[in-house]
Amino acid sequence: MQFNTIGYLAFLAVVVVVLWLLPARIRKGWLLIASYAFYASWHMKYVLLLGSVGLIAGFGGRAVLGVEGGARRRRGIAVIVVLVGILGSFKYADWTITNIDAVLPLLGETHPIPLLKWVLPLGISFYTFEAISYVIECMRGKEKRHSHGDFQLFFAFFPHLIAGPVMRTKELLPQFDSPKWGIKLKYVSDGVWLIASGLFLKNVLADRLARYVDDAFARGVDSFSSSDALFVAVGFGLQIYLDFSAYSRLAIGSAKFCGIDLVENFNHPFAAKTPGDFWNRWHMSLSRWIRDYLFFPIAGKRMKLGRMVQGALISMTICGVWHGAGWNYIVWGFYHGLLLAVYYVGRASLRSTAADGGPVEEHWIDTRGAALLSGALTWVGLLPSWLLFRAPNLNAAARAITAMVTPWRRAPRALSVGSYALVAALMCAVWLAPLVNGWLERWLASASARAESTALRAAAFRGAFTALLLIIALVAYRGNQTFIYFQF
Repeated sequence: MQFNTIGYLAFLAVVVVVLWLLPARIRKGWLLIASYAFYASWHMKYVLLLGSVGLIAGFGGRAVLGVEGGARRRRGIAVIVVLVGILGSFKYADWTITNIDAVLPLLGETHPIPLLKWVLPLGISFYTFEAISYVIECMRGKEKRHSHGDFQLFFAFFPHLIAGPVMRTKELLPQFDSPKWGIKLKYVSDGVWLIASGLFLKNVLADRLARYVDDAFARGVDSFSSSDALFVAVGFGLQIYLDFSAYSRLAIGSAKFCGIDLVENFNHPFAAKTPGDFWNRWHMSLSRWIRDYLFFPIAGKRMKLGRMVQGALISMTICGVWHGAGWNYIVWGFYHGLLLAVYYVGRASLRSTAADGGPVEEHWIDTRGAALLSGALTWVGLLPSWLLFRAPNLNAAARAITAMVTPWRRAPRALSVGSYALVAALMCAVWLAPLVNGWLERWLASASARAESTALRAAAFRGAFTALLLIIALVAYRGNQTFIYFQF
């Protein structure tokens, strides 16, 4: 069941209606059954794997909490190795074998190792990371034991199961046990808005962009002029943002109907002023996982510059590996680590001394001109990363990036004027989105605080706008278009 289909909306309606008709004591059980049914609609044979990973993490966490000191660390590492081994077996085994097979002829071996050809279980990267985070928190003594049913519900709760947001038990499970857990009018209103806007972003904008970007790559990167390569980089950056933020809105909105808050995943990332700011706004639930469990342990408590650079390069390279089995993903991660490293070094240099020899202020890009320049440089720095992420392989990515950065090479423009116009319009829209969003929030808040008639008009405006987005999204639906992050 894709989130952007009528079938999923019908499934969600049934789950929500039954949930709030049931007695409170069995609601968690109903959500657990519904979540496993949801996953079974994708991969029936991998339902057992989902449950098994949950059991390994749950029992492993208990084993870790049962001891202290070095024994706790050793048990935790053992559980993490098992979890990483499961993820690696399904996600990276064939890629590893392919690379080994490429080297074997150089060693005189003529018989390649056969591929396993295992189907990648949907959502395995996300739920494995959640399992690892629970074990790490147990190692740190910041978690507690949970019943097996509760832990499986945390693990399998269907709105965040396939592609996040990446949650932690302490964020999700207390909500199910809260006496305040129940259906609320505000949650229903917010849920409808999030689902309607998510469907609009996916069906109307992201999928339309996808046709242009896919067509460009179908022509072959060797056909790219410099402007074509730039268009594809910007276009895919917009596509993946609209696609993934649409999924996140649908996930968070679905959870709202169940009376549950999920963490936010995006906060206008294209308004970022620095590479660090970008990762504080982009895929935020994954970014904090990388920060808390990779970057901070490597950088250390004192956060010295050398350790920060090392932490950025290692943690972001691992982030690239997490995204996919391919050299382009590894280089993509390393490149983002390099952007962060350059940012840290530059920030340290600017903060070391001011013109008069004094310390530089903490917020060294507060002036509007400096912020605009920094934001533009950040955006330019991101452009090669979109090509690395979207290209079918590292060689194709390198050729596309070469075309983009060599405008003096004469090549006919292969893409339509309409595709350029759409990308330009959407780029302006996402840049203006923070301003428009802030204005709307202030207007709605002000209207709600004023006379009842004004508040009713504001509510009616939001309701009508939500209905319009939903109708347009349903009319624009053109089949079962998979979300980009479902492949991870």
